[in-house]
Amino acid sequence: MDRSAQPRHEPDDPLGAFKKLQTAVAACDHAASQEALVDRFVARYPQSPLIGSVEAVIWYDGPGEVVLLRGDMLQERSEPLQRLGRTRLRYQHGHYELEARLDYHLLVDGQDVGDPRNQRQAPSGYGPRGELRMPGYAVSELWQPRADVPAGTITAFADVASGLYPSTRTIWVYTPPGYQATERYPSVFFHDGGDYLRFGQTQALFDNLIAAGLLPPCIGVFVNPSREHGRVVDYDLNPGYARFFADELVPWIDQRYAISSAPAQRVIVGASFGGLIALWIALQRPDLFGCVAAQSSFVSRRDDALIKLFQASPRVPLKIHLMVGSYETHIGPFDRDSGEANFLRGNRALHRVLQAKGYPVAYADYPEGHSWGLWRARLGAALQFLLSPSSIQAYTTGR
Repeated sequence: MDRSAQPRHEPDDPLGAFKKLQTAVAACDHAASQEALVDRFVARYPQSPLIGSVEAVIWYDGPGEVVLLRGDMLQERSEPLQRLGRTRLRYQHGHYELEARLDYHLLVDGQDVGDPRNQRQAPSGYGPRGELRMPGYAVSELWQPRADVPAGTITAFADVASGLYPSTRTIWVYTPPGYQATERYPSVFFHDGGDYLRFGQTQALFDNLIAAGLLPPCIGVFVNPSREHGRVVDYDLNPGYARFFADELVPWIDQRYAISSAPAQRVIVGASFGGLIALWIALQRPDLFGCVAAQSSFVSRRDDALIKLFQASPRVPLKIHLMVGSYETHIGPFDRDSGEANFLRGNRALHRVLQAKGYPVAYADYPEGHSWGLWRARLGAALQFLLSPSSIQAYTTGR
């Protein structure tokens, strides 16, 4: 049989096909013919983005005069998509790390439309976000609910008040499957608790880690910011909030749930501003919290005040997991000239201080941005580092 006569099937290469489309459009003078080329391409490759090994194309072919891209890859800036010839198709071509995962969205004539051609949607408190995953990005999705895994229980407390820091907030408590009041469980306290449940999918993460034997059965305490002040006031190195958390909230939980009093089995968690206050409380109250999971923490706040405090303070018995995205160099409306907005710089600086002081610390930065997609995917590793049975034994025995 003559194998050379058989049709050859080239491997599917959407990005390569787009580059051929660019060449074909450039060689074509007629707008209608250019649109016909785009029609054929879109029919064959309807999804955005188009991914290569270290490059990607985000594209849009819907209505609108001005189409802007905004996302992690642009560091809080907006950039217009480039038009392909005289066609309706607009695009942005970028180069990224092999393991990168980035959130982005499109603004069409000022309206946030996410990315209507992207089937991957990232968790966000600001509306729909498209997710760009490069080929080397690989994280076990332990936050996905599973029907074959026993589920813990969430109990809500709607109006938890403070006398030390006049305010109210909602708190949710997770108890593991088979919870027994006669046992004593490790505990994990979360700032921005409602967001960790909604966007971090932490209930399913607890269920799956516990079922797999990767985490001991533990109790999760999810604390919302106060209604009266909000998260920025609560978390901005606020001594009143810290007193509420340590001197009112922890005893309030201890009275109601079977929680271990050992600091090595009590974790405090936060992201961004929440990571800042988590680290600050733990440094001041190592009698309560022996472990911190700080995600993309705003440690550069107030001219690196927290970093300087760790540098100046005696080392306390505290185990710390730090992580941040390498795209977190210009975050929010904060001062860029002073470096306050550079979360990557701040977290790297804190890591160096903690290492020099002799803290047991794990640190990682990933090619990602300031997002729930990053925090959700990496929280499981942080909790295992802090609370796995072997980790607790090593921490408490000094090995």
